[in-house]
Amino acid sequence: MAESAPNEVETEGDEPPEIDLTELTLKERIALATVQRPAMGFLLVVLSLFAFTFLIALAMLDPVIGGLFILGMLAFLAIGTVVFLGLRRVNMA
Repeated sequence: MAESAPNEVETEGDEPPEIDLTELTLKERIALATVQRPAMGFLLVVLSLFAFTFLIALAMLDPVIGGLFILGMLAFLAIGTVVFLGLRRVNMA
């Protein structure tokens, strides 16, 4: 009978270094989240495309209401950006 290979024991040198998520950029965080849960990433893309298609159809059907939705969305994005940048400055200080 052939001898079985000895069990390899992990040493401290074999362990991957721990990654601090604060060191990652936003693109790297998105890529990491997509790799960890690809189904969730796919679902978010599909829902975003559906919402965008709905917005285009609404704008074609009734331009005034579609324009109000677009303005509301832009205002929401602007407020979110200001809050994000404000919180980022607070955390950096």
